[in-house]
Amino acid sequence: MATLKAVSEEILRDLSKIDGLPRAIGAALQSETLDRIFTDGVASDGSQIGEYSIYTIALKKEDGRFTSDNVNLRNTDTLANSWTFQANKNSVELGFLSGSRTDKKTGLTATNTQVIKNIEDRYGKDIFQLTSGEINLVEDLTKDFIN
Repeated sequence: MATLKAVSEEILRDLSKIDGLPRAIGAALQSETLDRIFTDGVASDGSQIGEYSIYTIALKKEDGRFTSDNVNLRNTDTLANSWTFQANKNSVELGFLSGSRTDKKTGLTATNTQVIKNIEDRYGKDIFQLTSGEINLVEDLTKDFIN
């Protein structure tokens, strides 16, 4: 027969494993959304974010940065490099590090928050929201972690 102390220690060991769940979820979501948004150019509803103009495609080819004619938000990689997650014992946040950039041509400065709002306004889509598949990933990871 197990003692109360032994049972308590076992429960505490199991609970300490759960503290890692937000980090596991954050890492998985960051990876999934980074590829979807910044590489594949897919919005939250599963549609393409948009298509580049012929002029933009020509410039990207010239710079060696061309991957397709679909918008993939990897022009300078500034946004992609700041897309991250923060996890603590009972929550996880996915989004952009705070920051800003100054346009070399105009000299105007914009924060990441302003940039992503402008991107979503420009393409008329929710881009940075989780898809149903990404939400299912959270549920699956949670179930696996608990089991």
